[in-house]
Parts: sequence; C-alpha cells; structure tokens
Amino acid sequence: MAGRRLWTKEEDLYLEDNVGKLRLQTIAKRLGRTLAAVESRILFLGIGHTKIMSGRITANELAIALGIDSHAVKRWIKSHGLKAVTKATRAEAKFHLISIDDFWKWAEANKEKINFSRIETDILAPEPEWVEVQRKIDTAEIPKKHRKPWNEKETQRLMELFNQGRCLEEIAQLLNRTEKGIQRKISRLKEQRLLPYDKILLPWKKKELQLMLELENQGLEDSEIAIELGRTEKQVSWKRLHLRSKGLYDGYKKRVNSVS
Repeated sequence: MAGRRLWTKEEDLYLEDNVGKLRLQTIAKRLGRTLAAVESRILFLGIGHTKIMSGRITANELAIALGIDSHAVKRWIKSHGLKAVTKATRAEAKFHLISIDDFWKWAEANKEKINFSRIETDILAPEPEWVEVQRKIDTAEIPKKHRKPWNEKETQRLMELFNQGRCLEEIAQLLNRTEKGIQRKISRLKEQRLLPYDKILLPWKKKELQLMLELENQGLEDSEIAIELGRTEKQVSWKRLHLRSKGLYDGYKKRVNSVS
C-alpha cells in the first residue's frame, strides 16, 4: 500500500469532463497516473455508464464544442435558463449534463451570447437548419486577410502572450494577424502539447465589452466581472490596459461612447 497516491477531487472532476472525449492514455499521462489506475477509477466512479445512459453531454464538452470557457456554460445554467440535469457518480461527485436538443432551443432564444462561426458543422447533432444561417452571418463579420507563414520568433511571442492571459484581439494586433489565424495557431500548438489544453482564449465582442464597462461602473471587482463574462480576472485587467493604450479608457461615460 505504501507509495499509492490517493485520488483528489480535482482529478475526479477532470475524469468527469474528459472521459469519452480524450483517449484514456492521454488522460493517464496528464494526470500522471497509470492506464490501469485510470481505468479502475472510471469503473469506481461509474462515469462512462452515467454518460452513455443519459444521452447528454457535460458542460465542459459543450464549452469545447462552442469554443468558450466552461464557466460561461455553467453561468448560463445558473443564471440564464439553460436546462441541465445534475448527476452524481458513486463517489458523489456532481456534474451537469445537457441535452443537445435543449441547448439548441436555448441557443435560438439567446443568439447574442454565442459566436456561431466557432461551432463546427454538426459537432452538436442533430443541428437545426437555422444554425447554418446564423453561422454564415457570424462568419461574414470576420475580416478576411491573406495568411502568412509563422516563424519561430512569432511562435515564441504568441506562446508568451497566451500564457500571460492576453485576449485574442490583443494578440492579433500585437502580431499583426487575424484573430482566426491566431486561434488556428493556438490549436496547432495545443495539439503539439506546447500549450495547455484547458486554457481557451476568446475574442471580445462589442456587447461583452460594453457589459464589462457597465459592471465596472456598478462597482464590481475584476474577479466578479470575470465570473459574469466567463473570463479570467487577468483577461479583464489586460483588456482594460489595452483600452487605455488605445485612448478608450477615460471615465465611464467617455468609454461607453468610444466603444459602442
């Protein structure tokens, strides 16, 4: 028994979110566990059986499909009416399961909360016909620029900015590339294990920026604003610095007029 490492709550939650999405060998490597230990823990928790029988996906799986942070999905469940079922495994760990049909019904009524250009076609099947229409609308808003090869210096700079928590918009401007190009490169670096999988950067929408400023005007701290936006505290503070560098951060009334 000596030398055996007890499973932590964080590790159990990682299994809940990733079983069925990642290969078990990958999960074992990231947790620093043997494959046999992971398989044994999955059986003990009853994870695979719970998911298969439910016919639903977890909040984290939905977030990955949408290209957003899982905290945003959990916020939708808690405060914005997205239906979800809370399940508990035999180890009493709880997680949210969401019906794809329920999600699409909710998404149709909350289109302003989602960038449909990020959603791969039929990744959440069955996909309603209106989704493709909305996807084209959102895609049309993405600026079209010619691609250029990445050099080693640019790649290293991207990795530094990513690890600092800079937003996509800021990284794109600093590297003189499109946000979509930055996101593609980040995805490739994650596949090469050069960037962490569990960290996602999202471009700022005008409505999101407006909400950030409104919440700030209400007296909320950056940590509270971050929760409301489904972002990290560091991303909020970096965005403020970015606005200040562009001369768009100088008192609430002036800021609203500048960014609207």
